[in-house]
Amino acid sequence: MIEQWPDQVSAQRRADHIQSMRREMPMLGQEWDTVNGGLLLRVAGELKPSEADAY
Repeated sequence: MIEQWPDQVSAQRRADHIQSMRREMPMLGQEWDTVNGGLLLRVAGELKPSEADAY
């Protein structure tokens, strides 16, 4: 999934929030998040980190 935010700061805040929620509630599973400018790429945690890096 790709989310578009107004700027990099907003996208990073969203990524940080998602990771914080996942730490507090492990039943949500894992997710790999990457921020590039105002874009947040969210990759399912079922993939290995090397597979997620390909995206």
